[in-house]
Amino acid sequence: MIERYTDHAANERTYLAWVRTGLAFMAFGLLVERFDLFVRSLPGLADAPSAVSSGYVRAGGLILIVLGVVVLAISSRRYLHFKTLIASDEHRDFRGSRTDLALVIIVAAIGLLMVFYVLAHIFV
Repeated sequence: MIERYTDHAANERTYLAWVRTGLAFMAFGLLVERFDLFVRSLPGLADAPSAVSSGYVRAGGLILIVLGVVVLAISSRRYLHFKTLIASDEHRDFRGSRTDLALVIIVAAIGLLMVFYVLAHIFV
């Protein structure tokens, strides 16, 4: 039997949730970055200048891909750190991670930017 199995399992579930989040960011970033290919393939829009193919949208897609990689790197570091702490017999006080809070704030900010972007294009 593995000592502290429930703690290790909870740590792994949390890690896998962060991995899914990172992969979702990368997939969505790729979709955003390559959406102009879809728009250009539509009949009648092949030669029209598109706001979708602007540098801002492509940069936004790239930012989402990089954010996905950052989420994967930070979550891997966090998983390994907590795995070591759980296996240790030493008693330590738990303090929340500022990195986790920073990631949540960045994700929330991107979500708000997406809301404003969609709202701005609905009422135009």
